[in-house]
Amino acid sequence: MCNNNKYLAPVIYIAESPEQAINCRWHSRNTILNNGDIDVLTSEKIKKLGENKENFYLPYDLSPGDILVRHPYNEGYIQTIDAEDKYFDASMNGMINVARWLCATKISYKKYNIKEFKREIDNNNNIQYKQIDVSLNTRKKIEEHFLKEESKITKFQKEELTIEKFEKAKSIAQKRGLYLSEDIRNLFDLRNPELGPAMTSITVNTKISSSLDKTLDIAFKLNTLDFFNLKSNTKIAIQKRNLLNIEWEISF
Repeated sequence: MCNNNKYLAPVIYIAESPEQAINCRWHSRNTILNNGDIDVLTSEKIKKLGENKENFYLPYDLSPGDILVRHPYNEGYIQTIDAEDKYFDASMNGMINVARWLCATKISYKKYNIKEFKREIDNNNNIQYKQIDVSLNTRKKIEEHFLKEESKITKFQKEELTIEKFEKAKSIAQKRGLYLSEDIRNLFDLRNPELGPAMTSITVNTKISSSLDKTLDIAFKLNTLDFFNLKSNTKIAIQKRNLLNIEWEISF
């Protein structure tokens, strides 16, 4: 999709010139650009997306050749090179807030498991994932996240769970992409105040950034088009795929 400011596409390629943004329509037969998943816009056009909108998030640097993806919970966009960190923080903080609104007295993570993959395009133009060894840099970043979040994991004062608090927790889970997890939906079933006495403790497994995976799959297909000149750090960001599972222990 080219130059449609009313619809927020999952992915935006920052065009090198107005001509490039216009000429992308010559590729309209290519489903990559024709199904509404990708916009090709100049930085000036991108800035106009947030006009007359409160709290519309855009990165300060809008360099040609960069790719933007939708913000994990705010209206707006972030750079692909920052996406993994932003989605990780959104999921971690969202999980803590969900537990608090469900009137947890304590939440802590027990362990995590991470697998790293490399995106590749096969002969049929489909994305394949090749598992690779988890890099020391990736593992270090994850552990730094956990250490940072550790300080936020505290004991909460015991409160009565009301339907209003329950719905607030569900809204946060849906907004942060957590409600996609079967474990999270099960958590809500077991804590629903309208279904009688709720459980007092539970172990929950969550997958981080599953929604980001789908978005980066879209962005990665831009690699198949010579029409675009992606920046090197952007190529690295969209090629990498991390699967991170976290096991949480929640007491009520």
